[in-house]
Amino acid sequence: MLYRNDVAGTLNILEAIVSLRLGPVFVYASSAAVYGEPRRLPIGETHPVNPISPYGVAKLNGEKLKDAFCREYDIRAVSLRLFNVYGPRQSHYVMYDLFTKLYLDRNRLEVLGTGEQIRDYCYVSDAVEAFLLAVQTDAAIGETFNIGSGRPTTISEVAAKVIKSMNLNRTTKITYTGNTWKGDIRRLVADISKAERVLGFRPNTNLAAGIANLRDWFSGHQSSRSRAANYGKA
Repeated sequence: MLYRNDVAGTLNILEAIVSLRLGPVFVYASSAAVYGEPRRLPIGETHPVNPISPYGVAKLNGEKLKDAFCREYDIRAVSLRLFNVYGPRQSHYVMYDLFTKLYLDRNRLEVLGTGEQIRDYCYVSDAVEAFLLAVQTDAAIGETFNIGSGRPTTISEVAAKVIKSMNLNRTTKITYTGNTWKGDIRRLVADISKAERVLGFRPNTNLAAGIANLRDWFSGHQSSRSRAANYGKA
């Protein structure tokens, strides 16, 4: 599934661009996972790539495919290495997982790892804006850009903000598993200065506002699922 979606899928798109002689810019959605565990923070685009997860390897292979097609067929393309994009309509990852657990039990929240893992969260509308800028900016062609907020946030800070957004500060006990999944990078913070300089990229949604938007969507989403599950019951 991973290879089919992230590598073979990218190859299919690139071959279609060549065979149909499509002119628009191809923007490849890569990932910060290509860096692996960083040697330094923040992570710039020239940082060595050394993915430690199959997902990171797949994304890096997609980048290499894109680069090869650009050299061979003169395709106009850009790579965006997305950090932790979040927001309404997501169906997994850390924040969705936290809201799901709190929806089931508001008194207890189990968090994977130690809580000290560092992430760089980018709200979905800011990430979308980066794609639009990449298409519209001639100087971006052939380049790779980090897309994030440029601000480090620990998982424990995210958990606290999610709890606060639900007004549960005094009632919820947070526990940490101590272990997380294999291939989980401990520290991710983007250096977005290149995207700011070349694309004019500026993150506009702070973490508290983004979490509030996700909370509102999640609440409505869960209510819809509950109504669907109870439809037709006596």
